[in-house]
Order: sequence, then structure tokens, then C-alpha cells
Amino acid sequence: MNPLTANINALLKIHVDNYTKKYALSTTLTMWSFYGLPLPTSKDGKMILLAIDSSFLGHYSDKFRKVHNTYLHLLGFDELIDLLNETTKADYLHLQQKYHLKSKIKLNNEGYLETDIALAELQGFFDFPIELPQKQFNLLAQFKTQDDYTYRIQSKDQIPNLISFALTATRKMKYTTLY
Repeated sequence: MNPLTANINALLKIHVDNYTKKYALSTTLTMWSFYGLPLPTSKDGKMILLAIDSSFLGHYSDKFRKVHNTYLHLLGFDELIDLLNETTKADYLHLQQKYHLKSKIKLNNEGYLETDIALAELQGFFDFPIELPQKQFNLLAQFKTQDDYTYRIQSKDQIPNLISFALTATRKMKYTTLY
């Protein structure tokens, strides 16, 4: 394991046998906590943070609520637990649709980043710029993402050129390799 990782699941040694204890919130929330950023002041701003990568979902599952809220508490976000108790899953699904929060950020053919996420509309909820860099990038490598079943892979070492790996269900995984 990389001793410098910020991956909560790697740090807590989450694997197939304890999958239901996995951190299933966003990297955004992890880094927000890591850097000690204050939560947005508005209810909608806080809800948008929870809507990123569907971080709200675990709260609305009877099977996963306790684990979900334990991680929010660990990150110092008890205020978000209270908010989740006052809101519905449909509220977050609406925000995801309204601001296109499930859209990807991609490199176009000219080397610039682009997205359908409504960045300009989101700006009012945060105290820092919500924008993509305007610089041109050079494509250095391409990656391939695949889904598989955990029983087919005994060790991550079996996957050549592995970049990232995540358990996505009790018997499923998703991984990215250098293309």
C-alpha cells in the first residue's frame, strides 16, 4: 500500500470480506475535510457537496446509513448528517439533474477541458472559483476502465498497468489500466 495515500478504503484495509464497511462518499468530501475547508453557508451549497458522486445515497439505505454517517462524522461533517435527515433522496437527484453533476470532465480534440456541469451556476454556492483551467493540455496517456467480478482476480498484481481499483459491490470491481 502507498503510505502517502489519501484513499480512506485503502487506509482502513477495506476488501471483499468487509465491503459493506467501505467509504462510499466522494473524493471531494475527503479533500474538503483534509484541507479543513468550511462548509458552504447555504443549504443548497451543502446539498451540492453531497450530490457530487452521489455521496448522499448511503444515508437513504437502511443497510448502509450507520456506516455512511460514521464516515461523515469521521470527516467532521455532523452538520451534513443533520441536513440529510431533513432532506430526501429526490432532493439530491433533482440537484444532480439541474446542474448536470453526473457529467464528466473531458479533454477535447484541441486539448482543452470541457464539461456539461453547470459550473457558472454553481459559482454562487462557493467562496472560490468554480471553473476549468483555460490552458491547453497535451494527451500523454490513455486509460481503459473495466468492470469485473472479484472471484476472477486473486490479486491486484494480476492486472498489468493498473492505475486504480475500486470495489463497487460485494462481488464486483472496477479498475483502470494504462491503455
